[in-house]
Amino acid sequence: MKKNKWSPLVPGDLVDIVAPGMKPLPGTIKGIKSFLNSWGLKVRIDPKIIGKDLICSNSKEYRLQNLKKALIAKDSKMVWCMRGGYGSLHLLEGLSKVKAQPNKIFMGISDITSLHSFLVQEWGWSTIHGSNIDRFALGKTLSAENKKFYEILFGKKESVQYKIKALNESAVRNKIIKGEVVGGNLITLQSSFGTKFELNGKSKILFFEDIGERAYRIDRVFEHMKQLNLFKGVRAVVFGQFTGGREPGGKNLVPALLKQFASEQKFPVFSGVPSGHDVKQSPLPLGTSSKIQCGSKPFLECSSGAFFE
Repeated sequence: MKKNKWSPLVPGDLVDIVAPGMKPLPGTIKGIKSFLNSWGLKVRIDPKIIGKDLICSNSKEYRLQNLKKALIAKDSKMVWCMRGGYGSLHLLEGLSKVKAQPNKIFMGISDITSLHSFLVQEWGWSTIHGSNIDRFALGKTLSAENKKFYEILFGKKESVQYKIKALNESAVRNKIIKGEVVGGNLITLQSSFGTKFELNGKSKILFFEDIGERAYRIDRVFEHMKQLNLFKGVRAVVFGQFTGGREPGGKNLVPALLKQFASEQKFPVFSGVPSGHDVKQSPLPLGTSSKIQCGSKPFLECSSGAFFE
């Protein structure tokens, strides 16, 4: 599939806000407008974006139509998700009936993984695994991270580079691995297994992160993937932030579980990508030309969706 680029933001551009997941906290919408205006951007938020639903921000029908409208809109440069939680999975079947659109900037995290996977695999988009806009709106982001997002979104940087840690012997060998990075929240991705929206990792670099999941639950997903042969053809696996997930007694077995997983694989496995649910959340382009430098000082470099070849 031919990959598409997106155009960087410039002051005066319009950003569409969507809420495919759960309801935001009070004050979020007001904060979104203030934040985007501080970057010189215009914002469009449907006054009916928050409605009545047992779990999510609004009905499935509304959330689908609101997302479709934002993705199709000719006058906006970016679609930014308000919050994760749960709900994006509901929208995939409806999106599959929509003709692929020209790539625009799409950003979100957590439950939004379902939409990243769809847009990258089905529409050939490049997207950004990065903070939902509610964190910016509520002042929960770090100034250094704000700068990283600004530089990527406004085309000031052509790529991001992160130091990573080799977790197995294959990762230590001095070589360069090239391939698109795909993935996101591990538990969210599991919901696609066995469906037509299943994650395709062949010839890709798989990225996983998660929050609040104990070691046995993460191991269960890995075992599920093994039995479905989803690691076949994978070029490497990189782990982002795995926050929380302590055992009832307080011990955290997740780091040891990730090392155990790595020791069982022939493909290179790394950790340390600063993207996920921790306090520090950095942007990670998905579906772009990327590379891993293995060896004693490994790093991951991902091209911005505006510049990749």
